[in-house]
Amino acid sequence: MNAIAYFGEKLAREYLHTHLFWKILKNNFRCLSGEVDIISSTDENIIVFTEVKTWRAYRMADLQYAIDKTKQKRISNTAICFLSKYPQYASYSCRFDAVFISVEPVKIFHFCDVFDVWEE
Repeated sequence: MNAIAYFGEKLAREYLHTHLFWKILKNNFRCLSGEVDIISSTDENIIVFTEVKTWRAYRMADLQYAIDKTKQKRISNTAICFLSKYPQYASYSCRFDAVFISVEPVKIFHFCDVFDVWEE
Protein backbone atom coordinates (compact mmCIF):
# COMPACT_ATOMS: atom_id res chain seq x y z
CA MET A 1 0.00 0.00 0.00
CA ASN A 2 1.38 3.39 -0.90
CA ALA A 3 1.78 6.22 1.62
CA ILE A 4 -1.21 8.21 0.34
CA ALA A 5 -3.54 5.20 0.55
CA TYR A 6 -2.25 4.37 4.04
CA PHE A 7 -2.82 7.99 5.14
CA GLY A 8 -6.35 7.96 3.72
CA GLU A 9 -7.36 4.68 5.36
CA LYS A 10 -5.94 5.80 8.71
CA LEU A 11 -7.82 9.09 8.49
CA ALA A 12 -11.03 7.28 7.50
CA ARG A 13 -10.74 4.88 10.47
CA GLU A 14 -10.19 7.79 12.84
CA TYR A 15 -13.20 9.61 11.38
CA LEU A 16 -15.51 6.59 11.64
CA HIS A 17 -14.41 5.76 15.17
CA THR A 18 -13.97 9.25 16.66
CA HIS A 19 -16.73 11.22 14.94
CA LEU A 20 -19.37 8.54 14.34
CA PHE A 21 -18.43 6.32 17.31
CA TRP A 22 -18.40 3.18 15.19
CA LYS A 23 -16.49 0.13 16.32
CA ILE A 24 -13.76 -0.82 13.83
CA LEU A 25 -13.94 -4.59 13.40
CA LYS A 26 -11.36 -5.20 10.67
CA ASN A 27 -8.90 -3.24 8.54
CA ASN A 28 -8.04 -4.50 5.07
CA PHE A 29 -10.04 -7.71 5.43
CA ARG A 30 -8.99 -10.10 2.65
CA CYS A 31 -10.30 -13.35 1.29
CA LEU A 32 -10.16 -15.05 -2.12
CA SER A 33 -12.82 -12.76 -3.57
CA GLY A 34 -11.15 -9.48 -2.66
CA GLU A 35 -10.59 -6.93 0.06
CA VAL A 36 -12.63 -4.45 2.07
CA ASP A 37 -10.72 -1.47 3.46
CA ILE A 38 -12.70 -1.02 6.68
CA ILE A 39 -15.39 -3.15 8.31
CA SER A 40 -17.15 -1.49 11.22
CA SER A 41 -20.32 -1.71 13.26
CA THR A 42 -22.74 0.97 14.37
CA ASP A 43 -24.84 1.23 17.51
CA GLU A 44 -27.85 0.25 15.37
CA ASN A 45 -26.45 -3.25 14.70
CA ILE A 46 -25.36 -2.44 11.18
CA ILE A 47 -22.17 -3.83 9.68
CA VAL A 48 -20.67 -1.23 7.35
CA PHE A 49 -18.27 -2.31 4.61
CA THR A 50 -16.34 0.81 3.63
CA GLU A 51 -14.21 1.44 0.57
CA VAL A 52 -11.68 4.27 1.00
CA LYS A 53 -10.37 6.29 -1.93
CA THR A 54 -7.68 8.91 -1.43
CA TRP A 55 -6.65 11.59 -3.91
CA ARG A 56 -3.98 14.25 -3.86
CA ALA A 57 -6.44 16.36 -5.79
CA TYR A 58 -9.85 15.28 -6.96
CA ARG A 59 -12.84 16.37 -8.93
CA MET A 60 -16.26 15.44 -7.58
CA ALA A 61 -17.20 14.19 -11.07
CA ASP A 62 -14.50 11.49 -10.78
CA LEU A 63 -16.01 9.94 -7.66
CA GLN A 64 -18.76 8.10 -9.54
CA TYR A 65 -16.10 6.06 -11.35
CA ALA A 66 -14.13 5.14 -8.24
CA ILE A 67 -16.25 2.12 -7.35
CA ASP A 68 -17.40 0.49 -10.57
CA LYS A 69 -19.59 -2.63 -10.89
CA THR A 70 -16.59 -4.96 -10.82
CA LYS A 71 -15.32 -3.38 -7.59
CA GLN A 72 -18.83 -3.53 -6.10
CA LYS A 73 -19.02 -7.25 -6.86
CA ARG A 74 -15.64 -7.88 -5.23
CA ILE A 75 -16.64 -5.90 -2.13
CA SER A 76 -20.00 -7.67 -1.82
CA ASN A 77 -18.40 -11.11 -2.24
CA THR A 78 -15.82 -10.19 0.40
CA ALA A 79 -18.66 -9.09 2.69
CA ILE A 80 -20.28 -12.51 2.29
CA CYS A 81 -16.93 -14.10 3.14
CA PHE A 82 -16.63 -11.93 6.28
CA LEU A 83 -20.15 -12.79 7.43
CA SER A 84 -19.54 -16.51 6.93
CA LYS A 85 -16.28 -16.29 8.89
CA TYR A 86 -17.87 -14.25 11.72
CA PRO A 87 -21.39 -15.67 12.21
CA GLN A 88 -21.93 -13.54 15.32
CA TYR A 89 -22.80 -10.71 12.91
CA ALA A 90 -25.40 -12.71 10.97
CA SER A 91 -28.30 -10.83 12.55
CA TYR A 92 -26.86 -7.41 11.66
CA SER A 93 -28.00 -5.40 8.68
CA CYS A 94 -25.31 -4.64 6.10
CA ARG A 95 -24.44 -1.46 4.28
CA PHE A 96 -21.81 -0.42 1.75
CA ASP A 97 -20.28 3.02 2.24
CA ALA A 98 -17.45 4.99 0.68
CA VAL A 99 -15.08 7.49 2.21
CA PHE A 100 -13.32 9.79 -0.23
CA ILE A 101 -10.37 11.76 1.06
CA SER A 102 -8.74 14.73 -0.57
CA VAL A 103 -5.16 15.19 0.59
CA GLU A 104 -4.56 18.77 -0.59
CA PRO A 105 -6.37 20.23 1.30
CA VAL A 106 -7.41 17.44 3.65
CA LYS A 107 -11.17 16.87 3.38
CA ILE A 108 -13.26 13.82 4.21
CA PHE A 109 -16.41 12.94 2.28
CA HIS A 110 -18.50 10.08 3.65
CA PHE A 111 -21.19 8.56 1.43
CA CYS A 112 -23.63 6.03 2.87
CA ASP A 113 -25.28 3.23 0.90
CA VAL A 114 -23.19 3.79 -2.23
CA PHE A 115 -24.46 0.57 -3.75
CA ASP A 116 -26.94 -2.20 -3.08
CA VAL A 117 -25.94 -5.83 -3.49
CA TRP A 118 -29.49 -6.78 -4.40
CA GLU A 119 -30.11 -4.13 -7.09
CA GLU A 120 -29.19 -6.37 -10.02
